[in-house]
Amino acid sequence: MNTNLPLRAIADQLSVAPQLMPDAMAELARLGFKSVINNRPDHEHGPDQPTSAQVEAVAANASRAATPSPGPARRSSAGRGRSSSPAWTATAPT
Repeated sequence: MNTNLPLRAIADQLSVAPQLMPDAMAELARLGFKSVINNRPDHEHGPDQPTSAQVEAVAANASRAATPSPGPARRSSAGRGRSSSPAWTATAPT
């Protein structure tokens, strides 16, 4: 995979990455990714972090689905330091 995005494959069809900005959605689409899951709550690390809605809108325009992760990973951890879990999970091209 030829990209500057900080993707790390953890299975044949699953990759993870730290926080991706909305403009990364077009690159993921170019690479053939089918979906993106945002594991970070909105503004976890401040107001400069994109919201799930912003990323979802850009992903939809890039013909990909960006889905906020349900459950505990969506709880805010503001004031508790940097999360060690990946910010994004993306399903790889088939």
